[in-house]
Amino acid sequence: MSRMTLALASLLALLFSGVAAVVGGRRYEDVVALRRFIDQVEACEKPCFMGIRLGYTTADEAEKILRASDWVEDVRRTTYTLTWTWSGREPAFIDGDASASMRLDGTGVVQEIRLDTLLITKAVWMAYGTPKAGFAQFQFDSGIVLSHFFTYSFPQITFGAINRVKCPSSIRNFWESPVQISWRMKDAVPYVDNSYPIWWRGVSTC
Repeated sequence: MSRMTLALASLLALLFSGVAAVVGGRRYEDVVALRRFIDQVEACEKPCFMGIRLGYTTADEAEKILRASDWVEDVRRTTYTLTWTWSGREPAFIDGDASASMRLDGTGVVQEIRLDTLLITKAVWMAYGTPKAGFAQFQFDSGIVLSHFFTYSFPQITFGAINRVKCPSSIRNFWESPVQISWRMKDAVPYVDNSYPIWWRGVSTC
C-alpha cells in the first residue's frame, strides 16, 4: 500500500470518527437556518433568492432588485457576473464582510448564486447527511489551505458548499470551518462527477 493511500485511509478514519467527538457541540441554529433557507429557495416556481430566479431573471432585473434591497450596500456588474456587498441588514447566517455573487450565462440570465456564510461545515452535514459527491484540493494563495467542496441534490437545485481549512489543521478545524454556499438549477452542468465517492480525489492530510 502506497504512502498516499495510507494517508488517505488515515484521514478518512479520523474524519468520520471525528463526527462523534464534535457533533455533541453542534450549533442547532445553523441547521435550522440552513434548512429554512433551502426550503425558501425551493418554494418558488423557479428557485429564488431575494426575488431573483435562476434561469429566468435577467442581469438588468437582478441588478435593479439588488440596488433596491436594504440588505445591499453596493453592486458591481461585468459581462458574466453580478457581485455585491452587504449593508449590515442581511440575514444573520450570511457573512456580511464578504461579497456575494451571481453567475450569468451568455444571454445575461442568472444561472448560479454564491454566498459566504457563517454556517459551519458540521451544520451542513447534520442538516442533510453525508454528501455523496465532492472533492478536496490544496490552494497556496496565502499559506497552505485545504479546500473541501461537496454537493447535495434537491428537487429543483444542486446545492454546493465549500470550506477552507488552513494547514496545519485538525478534524475539529474541518467541522468548525464556515462554508461558502452556492446553488444552480438541477439540470445545469454538475459541480462534480457524482460517479466518485466523496474525498476519493485529491485528499491529503495537512
